[in-house]
Amino acid sequence: MFEGIYDFLVELIAFIKGQAHYTEAIGKTLNILALKAPPVDVDGLQPELSVKFVNGQPYLDWAKAGMEALEIEVDRGNGFTLLTIDTHPGHLDTAPLPPAGTTALWRYRGIYRLKDQRVGQWIAVLEVAVKGG
Repeated sequence: MFEGIYDFLVELIAFIKGQAHYTEAIGKTLNILALKAPPVDVDGLQPELSVKFVNGQPYLDWAKAGMEALEIEVDRGNGFTLLTIDTHPGHLDTAPLPPAGTTALWRYRGIYRLKDQRVGQWIAVLEVAVKGG
């Protein structure tokens, strides 16, 4: 009974908005204005990293929060270096584990990326104890 009504309405709204005399006031009256998303404060964005272990390797999870990627750095005792620029949440750190029977402290931090630029704030450093197998 209502097949095609959505397409019909989309075309009708496009037709109305395409008319020379169309104004935003008309759109408001007809309730056909597109909703505007509130602007994102990229300066205040700060990612969160969580960790779980997969076969002893740290698996770092994070949320996109509307950003394109997360730049993750790691410090294995020699200062922070780039680990990855991850475009899909979740990264398995496959670096060799410490020798059997020992542990090491690996530190991670991350910052969001948007349009190939760093945005927001670095997260607080996440310290992870890894055990040798």
